[in-house]
Amino acid sequence: MRSLGMKLVVFAAVAMLTAPVFAQTDTYGAKADVVMEIHPSKIIDSPLGKKMEFAKKLAEMSADPAPGQPDLSKLVRVFAGLVAPENVEKMEEIQEGQQNDMKFFVRLEFSTAEAAKQVIAEAMNNNVGKTEKNGRTYYQVPDGQEGAEQGFPTGTVMYQVNEKVVELASKEFAYRSDTDSPMTDRLATAWKAMPNKALKISVDGVNARGLMKSLAEDGKKTVGGNPIAGAILDLFPTMDNINLSVDLASANLLTLQMAGSDKDKSVDIHDAFKALMTLVKPGAKQGIDAFIGPQAPEAAAVLGKLVSGMDVTQEGNNVTLNIPRPDGFEDATVEVIPVIQMIIVQMALQGMGGGAPPASGF
Repeated sequence: MRSLGMKLVVFAAVAMLTAPVFAQTDTYGAKADVVMEIHPSKIIDSPLGKKMEFAKKLAEMSADPAPGQPDLSKLVRVFAGLVAPENVEKMEEIQEGQQNDMKFFVRLEFSTAEAAKQVIAEAMNNNVGKTEKNGRTYYQVPDGQEGAEQGFPTGTVMYQVNEKVVELASKEFAYRSDTDSPMTDRLATAWKAMPNKALKISVDGVNARGLMKSLAEDGKKTVGGNPIAGAILDLFPTMDNINLSVDLASANLLTLQMAGSDKDKSVDIHDAFKALMTLVKPGAKQGIDAFIGPQAPEAAAVLGKLVSGMDVTQEGNNVTLNIPRPDGFEDATVEVIPVIQMIIVQMALQGMGGGAPPASGF
């Protein structure tokens, strides 16, 4: 059973870490408070994806897959969600191999029926439990320690939605009616308004309030008491909606949309992020000029435009932060990667007290 778990736990972990949330707990037909969607082709076929030959690298990786690994080159869409727990510790239990009752789904859409069948065939080869319900065959991921070690909450099942789609889910989602929306009404409204990007994450901030508070508290520990960062993190639990989209082919690389419960709270969100930009931009530009500029001046100039173009705007209760994709971004990224790798190696050597690497030999 371990190969099946290793095959799908990656997608389950992504769903959990992005915290898609479901509100109902006692009946089937749960509703997500947070959902996440990835379209791999939008990344692979983007200008940066072509420049870095993502398609070639994925084909090479798919040519010799690990045991039980689905054909990632055939993966068209990942759509995931989960019921937000009251605190982040609940999600950490899954990562630590402890059983819990988190409610989630991870839906994998493939380009061919054969790729979907491969996933189901692997489940059958592992002799998992099998039940029939509502005209479908469900494969039961083991409960107890074995399932926990593989990263599956209690009661996780897998089934084939249609010939090209496989879903791994808790029973609250797996057994829901196909006509029921998997999202809360608030989340569904926000989701429909989001553009079709390579990566999208949307959070119903009202239903997920407990988790957002927990994540904010954990984040404040990470930033080491920085008052500006702490103030920003404290704003997230006050938001009604949080929508993040990332795209490598659009005018904006990243768009973060946040909605306050009223205009005054939205003004607070806008002013806080505006202040953050005022502080971050000069430091980021200095870092680019100091560390990247000497080695890759043209790339540094492009990245400088990216930083300069970062902006925060407000319209009604909605606050939007945009990070632009400047002209030449793809060439700059390819050029700057080896520079960053060199900087990391140098910093690591200095941290170990080794200074610069020797000229030759050991």
